[in-house]
Amino acid sequence: MSTLSEIRSNVQANWPTNYHSGSLNDDKTDEFINRILLRIQRAYNFTWMKHEVERDTVDEQRKYAVPAAGDTDWTEVESGTVWRFKSEADEGPLELINAENGRVELRKRTKRQIEMDSEFSDLDTIGTPSDYCIDQGYIWLYHKPDHSANSDSAWTMNLEQYGFLPDLSGDSATNTVTNDYPEVLECGATALGFRFGMDIEMEQYFEGKMKEIFDEMVNADVTKELATIESGMEPQKGSTIGV
Repeated sequence: MSTLSEIRSNVQANWPTNYHSGSLNDDKTDEFINRILLRIQRAYNFTWMKHEVERDTVDEQRKYAVPAAGDTDWTEVESGTVWRFKSEADEGPLELINAENGRVELRKRTKRQIEMDSEFSDLDTIGTPSDYCIDQGYIWLYHKPDHSANSDSAWTMNLEQYGFLPDLSGDSATNTVTNDYPEVLECGATALGFRFGMDIEMEQYFEGKMKEIFDEMVNADVTKELATIESGMEPQKGSTIGV
């Protein structure tokens, strides 16, 4: 377990003494650390990136922005802190929770598939949503929600999403990665510093170390995810994952 200040100190200790200067200062080091944090999350959907978020529908409103960091429309079910949505291809099921707390999973399709469907030929029709798509940063519901079909109440949209951890900020900041794999941030940020200093050989050395640790992270996450899956049912690990 390491804090941001501890990771920063370890990164700077890896560089020649003249690197920590007016240009490559503490703020720049923190920028490098957060760039690596984002990079590893872009490369793989870790189980700790999956969150369950909710928000209410608005009567006769079809279009809703996907969750964003600090969003007040959406609520993270467990922590209350909403993370930035990763991508339209990575989210889990979208469910509607009705006034009696019943749940119905909506059918996911592309926007074109839905709008070419004769059932939705009149896009102004209101009712109980049955289909949805995520397109250009928005969730679209079909049909438009009619709250009179739900005891004059809003439905609750429940979405499983992959989200990005907030940037590390403040010397005492920690998160899942700093707690379990601080070395991946240290090696990656060190490599960026050597790139800054035009030392390609050392950049490649620390880049290689970062990739080794990243692979360990992925393998551990796959093992954890498969721990409760019946033997013989395990999906194959993808061969294109990497940073």
